[in-house]
Amino acid sequence: MKKTLFIIAISASFSSAAFAAGSNQIYGKIHVSADSFDQGNNTELKLTSHASRVGIKGNTLLSDYPLTVEYKMEWEVDVADRSGVSTTAHVGDDGKIHAKSKSNFSSRNQYVGIKGGFGSVLFGRHDTPLKISQGKFDLFNDQFGDIKRTLSGELRANNVFAYITPRVGSFTGIVAVVPTEDGSNDVITSAAAMFKMKHLYIGLGYDDYAGNGNVARFTTTFHLGRIRLGALYNQASPDVGNAADGWATNISVKTSAHGKLKFQYQTGEGQTVGKSAKIKNGGNVTSIGYEHKLAKSTSLYAAYHVASFDTPNTPDESVYSVGLVHKFGIKFK
Repeated sequence: MKKTLFIIAISASFSSAAFAAGSNQIYGKIHVSADSFDQGNNTELKLTSHASRVGIKGNTLLSDYPLTVEYKMEWEVDVADRSGVSTTAHVGDDGKIHAKSKSNFSSRNQYVGIKGGFGSVLFGRHDTPLKISQGKFDLFNDQFGDIKRTLSGELRANNVFAYITPRVGSFTGIVAVVPTEDGSNDVITSAAAMFKMKHLYIGLGYDDYAGNGNVARFTTTFHLGRIRLGALYNQASPDVGNAADGWATNISVKTSAHGKLKFQYQTGEGQTVGKSAKIKNGGNVTSIGYEHKLAKSTSLYAAYHVASFDTPNTPDESVYSVGLVHKFGIKFK
């Protein structure tokens, strides 16, 4: 209830005069699935919230300048498990106790920026250009089969200063710098170049983690009638040691005006540079699913994921999921 009142209070605080020459929206996405997890002899049934979110976004034209102010404030909301802040602890492989705190309400992309003929500049918390460069490659985004399971670089950074070029033909570029604010005066840099044509998409991304390695990424998707093919290559290179390669490939087929079959395979050699992969010691994930659009804003899906690990004597992990995704938006001036 307090969170709802908080969102309402924010929206009410903006005057109608401020929105006289702009577009503004309260929006959100609720993504929940029923999952059956199997690993070895253990089976667990649970309800999972997959990056469900609520936010406010908009833009305002500056009447005295050929510029537009753009903003977004977005929060993740766990609609299945957590209320307030919860802390869990476990004993790691090193024999030490590791604690982790999670909040029902946590920040996602939140920024303010200015857009003009020169492009856009934004300041705040945001996905890095490398993360953005994958476009819509990931067919199982926010699910168990998300590419962040085996590939590093899926980073949403704090303290981002970013510049986005205007679109020139098929090209768009993004450059971002991220001060570490840890006393070292180091600056993380990230850049991406994206080429979007009618049936073909190509994305190139690069992150440099200020003396802590780098990640390079190549992504492409291609549409051929009802079929969409995709491939992604990811290389995570520490400053000391060998580079870890990873890649993913997928295919989706529209079976009807509302249905889509999806398949995705990903593998990584223990990519731990920057925002490291969830499978730290290497492995692969195979995902297959079917998605059905109930309406423009609502879809139902079924999916099956299998994760295999390079760590010896670690059993495969499989997940059966049935999920519902609903998006909503309320526009106002």
